[in-house]
Amino acid sequence: MKALLLSGNYQLSLSEINTSPPGNNEVKIRVLECGICGTDTHIIKGESRSTVPVVLGHEFGGVVVETGSCVDNIVPGDVVAVDPNIHCGVCHFCRSGKPNFCVNMKAIGVDLNGGMAELCTVPASQVYRVPPDFDSALLYLVEPLSCVLHGIDKIDIKPGENVLIVGAGNIGILFALVLYNHVGKLAVLEKNMSRLQNALSLGVKEGHEDGSIPEFDAVVEATGTAEGFLTALKSVAPGGRILQFGVVPVGLATHLYLNDIYARDISIIGSYLNPYTFSRAIQLLWNRPEHFSKIRPGYFSLEDYETAFEASRTGSVPKAVFRIGEL
Repeated sequence: MKALLLSGNYQLSLSEINTSPPGNNEVKIRVLECGICGTDTHIIKGESRSTVPVVLGHEFGGVVVETGSCVDNIVPGDVVAVDPNIHCGVCHFCRSGKPNFCVNMKAIGVDLNGGMAELCTVPASQVYRVPPDFDSALLYLVEPLSCVLHGIDKIDIKPGENVLIVGAGNIGILFALVLYNHVGKLAVLEKNMSRLQNALSLGVKEGHEDGSIPEFDAVVEATGTAEGFLTALKSVAPGGRILQFGVVPVGLATHLYLNDIYARDISIIGSYLNPYTFSRAIQLLWNRPEHFSKIRPGYFSLEDYETAFEASRTGSVPKAVFRIGEL
């Protein structure tokens, strides 16, 4: 089968990969589509953890084509989304209700072969059957949306609060789509004009680029940059909260004055992965497909992977997605 393989020297290439029958507790999936995430780019650059060689791709779903002998809750023909984060279930964090900090975690598309391939074999525990009338064109959104929902849970945004989103890539847009009818003023800061215009077309306001008016009760940092975080700090109102959501390269640091945190009573909140939110993401996409279809992704074949990753990097499309198979 064809797959995008990241080699041991961090070179990405379209390769032919052998497939084997699924293990007793595994399912084999014919991948329909797989999104490109900022994490994929960080992995390729060696800025984020991975186990190479590995087939990339953790935002994906498809059709089950084969199941292991011990799998009885999924059958061939089921359309599924895949939660890439595999928790051990027995470490301290797993048993404390914090599986996103599992000390033995393995991730599909990071440590184990992922969805940028024609076929992908995964543990049955990681697949979620979607409703029969689920729009399969939204499968790539389940995983990132589940992470966004966890972030919203963490920052505890209340109805009517003013919210700023720093960064209008796919993640920033997902935050906007979820929050739009829930908050007071919703604004975005984005230097890429294509991404900014996309956000404004959804009804989101443009924020003050210099942070000169710290009016926001909550600020979501969705760029994963030091500049983005410092902008969030300038823009948050006294007593407000900052959600550091953007994927930050390991080792990235910035300078801040601690008095800004103390004297303005600001809370800085992290958000990591998607514990217990995957089913909610499926339900939200199922019930409001027309709402999330506003993202309008750019579709690419696996053969066009270089163009796809460049489009993702530059933001020339709202979201770069590999369309690999058909229902």
